[in-house]
Amino acid sequence: MTTRILLVDDEPNFGEVCAAYLGDAGHAVDVACSADDARACLAMQEYDGVFLDLVLPGEDGLSLLSYIRRRWPALPVIMVTAHDRDPRLPAALALGAGGLLVKPVEMSDLRALVEEGLLPRVPE
Repeated sequence: MTTRILLVDDEPNFGEVCAAYLGDAGHAVDVACSADDARACLAMQEYDGVFLDLVLPGEDGLSLLSYIRRRWPALPVIMVTAHDRDPRLPAALALGAGGLLVKPVEMSDLRALVEEGLLPRVPE
């Protein structure tokens, strides 16, 4: 079964590398570079999980996570950031982010999360 992932990151190269890597493993990945792009993707497609950068242009990842929780409370979301000491991380976990990947991300770690079912779904 193909896993459909939304990767939201303001670094297009990172998104492309992740999408290619996971695509080679048989997964479908859509890449959004902003919260607005992510909202458009979420409105048009059902996803099995989201990798969400904390730092985005305009609306940040924490705000987008809050939106996702209101609309899709059980959708697994993993925060991705280069700033593992960002003071917003506890709030992201409190909002239901299932985990954190720190950049630079090991592609094998990314793939393992997807292939092991991402993370347990958030209780509704």
